[in-house]
Amino acid sequence: MQDTALLRITADADRDRFVSRDPEAVRRHILDMTRGHCVFSVNDASQFEAFRDTLAYLGSTRMHCLRWYGQSACETAIIRPSDYHAVLHIPLAGGFAAEADRNRVVVKPGQMLLVSTTGSIRRQWQGDCELLNVVFDREQLERTLARELGIGLEEPLVFQPLALTDLTAAAALVGYIDFAWRDLASDHPLLDHPPLAAQAERLLHSLLLKSLPHNYSDRIDRGGNAAGPLYVRRVEAYIRRHAHEPVTLDDLVAVSGASSRSLHYGFRTHRGTTPMKHLKQVRLAMAREALARETLVRMDAEEAHPSSGTVTRVALDSGYRSLSQFSRDYKACFGESPLETLQGSRVRRG
Repeated sequence: MQDTALLRITADADRDRFVSRDPEAVRRHILDMTRGHCVFSVNDASQFEAFRDTLAYLGSTRMHCLRWYGQSACETAIIRPSDYHAVLHIPLAGGFAAEADRNRVVVKPGQMLLVSTTGSIRRQWQGDCELLNVVFDREQLERTLARELGIGLEEPLVFQPLALTDLTAAAALVGYIDFAWRDLASDHPLLDHPPLAAQAERLLHSLLLKSLPHNYSDRIDRGGNAAGPLYVRRVEAYIRRHAHEPVTLDDLVAVSGASSRSLHYGFRTHRGTTPMKHLKQVRLAMAREALARETLVRMDAEEAHPSSGTVTRVALDSGYRSLSQFSRDYKACFGESPLETLQGSRVRRG
């Protein structure tokens, strides 16, 4: 393992989900794990000793501890579509070279590499290699950026290609990853509890967005667009107080003291959305918090199933009058149905 105080990650062999000495079985496993996008190859199968894969989830974020043992040269080649996840590669022992679009970097213990570009990415290494991969769902990252940091997304989130960073330059992020991994790998993890997992994952997203450069970094450093014109802030304050009530665009225009056109321009310019879309986001956030609280109460009471009607009540309390519309909006926003949140489950995509 690497000599650094920032990472104390170890992989318990008892928690391995896949172990093999067969390079062909490893190739199939990696191909399946990446939904057919990544191909693994080994130069000399006779010098390949073993592969081990340990997996933990923090919400929708996957943490893989991958370990290759042997003296042979190895390579992975992956074709990344535009909506593919972002991956933070942190070598724990050994290192690797990564190449994309004629750019090549060498990553050693004490460093980490964020890969989020589209197209072909190759990684090569020789000898033993232990690697922690933190796999971020791109859509979830953008939601964190837009909602929690108050930044409207006029364009997709784009990190620097092959962003290589020393661990010490992102100490808070690395320390939090270390903490999360060790908790999730323990016998009695706290962060697999749905309400805690959701909060912990949002914090992880925020630390990544703050620690590594991307096309919205300057706006985050300036604190997003929290100030904005007075009429925008008036409407936001009104929505916070009245989101559970029937609210119309005419109501928001009247509260703002500006014209409808000016109000839309202000929200587009300073929030990256419209007044009514902002109202919907606030209502959905209220609903998710309420469902998370209901889940916690149910689990504390050791109730096997949520009571019928809870989703309807939460929808109404959040300002929705149509349960079907609430369910559609909720799933589009959070990637799972209200009932799945209430049951404490999460859709985990491969």
